[in-house]
Amino acid sequence: MRHLSTIGTMPILRARLDNHLNQIVKKHPKINHILLSRNIVPTAICGESDFLFCFDDITKCLFQINLSFDGIGVNGNAILLHQMDDVQCVNGIIKSNTKLICTTKGVECGIVAFDLESGAQQTIIAKQGLNGLGLLGESIVVGDEVNHSVSVFNTENNTLKPIAGNGTKGYKDGTNTSSRFSQPFGICTEGNSVFVTDPACGRIAVVSDLFGTRMFLKVWFLLYRAFGIHEKGNKYPKIDLKSTVERVYDAKSFVQEHVQNVKNVQQLHVNVTNGPQGTVSNKTCRSIQILHFGIIELTRNVQVLSSGQYRTEASTLLTSIVENLHAVSHLRHQTFSMLEYARDFSTIIRESLKRIKENWEKLENNA
Repeated sequence: MRHLSTIGTMPILRARLDNHLNQIVKKHPKINHILLSRNIVPTAICGESDFLFCFDDITKCLFQINLSFDGIGVNGNAILLHQMDDVQCVNGIIKSNTKLICTTKGVECGIVAFDLESGAQQTIIAKQGLNGLGLLGESIVVGDEVNHSVSVFNTENNTLKPIAGNGTKGYKDGTNTSSRFSQPFGICTEGNSVFVTDPACGRIAVVSDLFGTRMFLKVWFLLYRAFGIHEKGNKYPKIDLKSTVERVYDAKSFVQEHVQNVKNVQQLHVNVTNGPQGTVSNKTCRSIQILHFGIIELTRNVQVLSSGQYRTEASTLLTSIVENLHAVSHLRHQTFSMLEYARDFSTIIRESLKRIKENWEKLENNA
């Protein structure tokens, strides 16, 4: 707008500026689109600073698009960089140092590099079915739809190493050797995570080194659910002792397997772990074992005493509930027999109801 005249009164300047902006708006059919200087149909694109690099599906050429803002929208000045020889389509492109690296289809299929300084085109690896590209640190990540995996490209020896997907077509979350992809196509990286589009399954998968952490937290989530612990204000179905035993067992099994895997990987020749080895401490493992054993014994005792006629809810076993209902008996008898407990039952209920009533009165008064 610097070319506009600044001579005139304020109404004249305002009218001149409005007219100039209206002319710009007419050039932008859609403000959220980049107005290109030539007709381009991009199949792959990457950006850096104030310019973009893309492959045009019409001319089969690489273009550099210099971006500028005119006050209304973004303009793109397309500059021809290189005619891609024997390339039918580019479905992934990244900039690494002074090179544009592409995954291509056609006679030249695989990973092709174009040097921005020398203008030379070079086929790095010839392989069918490579899609998308992303930078993960100094490494290049690519999708391999032939082997149904996501791989890292080693620039030193020009080889591919799978980091996710076991080579079986399908859809499955899991570790690098148990997960599955059908058609890994688009690749995007953020930090240490790789986002992969799989159009054959209609999903977006995340490949991350946090998978183990997610699985670990999922197990502790099982322990919460085993006793009906849930978010405040949310309803959760009542849990019986049988379900509690099963979930605690799942948590115990995972912890034991996790500890054993760490020992195998790190070649630890110790009977117990205490945390520095990067795994669960022995105290935690032992606590889960005691919890599992206690729940089994409790379930057996309840079945014997009630002959299977009554259903015990796992949430009533929580420490806060037990201490609130049975604190009177605990104060009188540190260890009591079934007969002593039965005699004190009426006293326990009466005192517990008093506490509940007092709490409700306090809540009503505060309200």
